[in-house]
Amino acid sequence: GALFPFARGTECAPDTIDGAQGAGAAMEGGATEVQEMEEVLMRAGLLALQKAVGESNLLEFPKRLLRQNMFEKMFGEKQMEVIDFNSGDVSAAAPDAKSLSLQQLLYIRCKNLDGGATMNNRAIAEFLSAVAAAVGPKLVERLECSLEGGAAIDQQEEVTRLVLLIYGAHCQLPTAASSEHWLLRSGGIDAVLHLPTCSLRPASALQAPTWAHSNLSRASNGNVVSSRRKVHWEVELCDQPAAFQEKVAPSAVEQRKAARGGGAGPSFKEKMAQAAARRTAVSQEEEQLANPAFASPEAVKLRAQVEALLSELEASRAEVGELGEQLDESTSEAAGLQNELEAYRIDIEALRKELEGSKESIAKVTEELAAAKTAAEKAATELKEALESKEETAAKFKEELDAAKSAAEKAEIALKEAEAS
Repeated sequence: GALFPFARGTECAPDTIDGAQGAGAAMEGGATEVQEMEEVLMRAGLLALQKAVGESNLLEFPKRLLRQNMFEKMFGEKQMEVIDFNSGDVSAAAPDAKSLSLQQLLYIRCKNLDGGATMNNRAIAEFLSAVAAAVGPKLVERLECSLEGGAAIDQQEEVTRLVLLIYGAHCQLPTAASSEHWLLRSGGIDAVLHLPTCSLRPASALQAPTWAHSNLSRASNGNVVSSRRKVHWEVELCDQPAAFQEKVAPSAVEQRKAARGGGAGPSFKEKMAQAAARRTAVSQEEEQLANPAFASPEAVKLRAQVEALLSELEASRAEVGELGEQLDESTSEAAGLQNELEAYRIDIEALRKELEGSKESIAKVTEELAAAKTAAEKAATELKEALESKEETAAKFKEELDAAKSAAEKAEIALKEAEAS
């Protein structure tokens, strides 16, 4: 995507790539559970990726840029910030973003993660959006070059997102049994990502401890805006990455079925009706138990049944509360989607107005072009007439010259005859 409004959150420690450290929760079987908001992992991933690619060639440009002087001031000794330049230069530099290297893009991106420079400055916001949009293609290009034969990678946006999440998740892993390799399966590739160099190696050719993750996030996370999306991974070390089988996260319905011991089970409405009937039965049994006549083994048995019914009722209430929380979460997600849709509408309206202005400019240029064409045709006609007129005048002069020449010859003959006589 374009510009991520990252909040402050988890960042990699200086030695994270060379020796992972973080707050991943240990699980059974040696696996580590990573649960974090996606924007936090993306922020940490950008910082870790920038550390991996380094800053050694910031002043090397692939070609002459429109505002190369501005970038030289940013990357050079002056270390100027984007906010230090005037809006005109920043706007003119936006098209240069796609020509920058991955090192240069990440340098600018990580310097402006908090988005403070973009406040009330459209030129800076558009420039940083162009920089953010250019990171993905440059990252995928680097990964493709590291593959044997330069194989093409599909779904570049998803691959970019996954790579950044991997770098971010690596920051949360414990130092014990750490590895600098991570299994990457996305965009038609099955390879191992070497984190210190940001390069890919065939999974089948590597026989070394490699981090691999299973995505346990809810399937509906894909419909949630990135600022509210949560990542839930189970990460483990495997010696043969090519043979790793990712675990499939059970759905919420399957989890509830498993808790009930399998089967479809009664519906929510049926459960509520059963709970009401049980409450009535419990009230009746409590009245009966209050009678001394029921102080018998049968009464004790009934009391145990009542307690079991009360426990089951409490479990049903807990499930109702869980359903209520899920409903609140869905309502919140819907509100977020509505806000995002409204933002899209505003952008579309701005583009429509810009298009109308462009149409007016095109119409004006068309009129000017038609007038210029008419003037050119008129000038061509006048030039043609002038040339024709010059040709007629030249022919007339030639006739007069020929006549004068003939007269001169006759006079010369007459003069010779007179001299002879």
